[in-house]
Amino acid sequence: MSKTTNERQNTKTTGYKMVCCLNCLHANLHRYGNNPILSACQKKPQPDNERFPFQVEVACHLRRCGMWELDPNRKTVELRKKVS
Repeated sequence: MSKTTNERQNTKTTGYKMVCCLNCLHANLHRYGNNPILSACQKKPQPDNERFPFQVEVACHLRRCGMWELDPNRKTVELRKKVS
């Protein structure tokens, strides 16, 4: 599969590819009920936030990331219950 002109230009100018966290090696995937799957990135710590020690993003959205690496294994999604 060949890259589009936009993809090549974006990668050249920024050094980042358009990726999503669903298949990233550094993502811890979790979900609350029927809400979207979330990703806690192990490469983006938040030391001042005890409740959320890593930056959390919606896993299926495309974003530019220089730390993304393909996970060779199938990712599992941890199902969580909301705590009041």
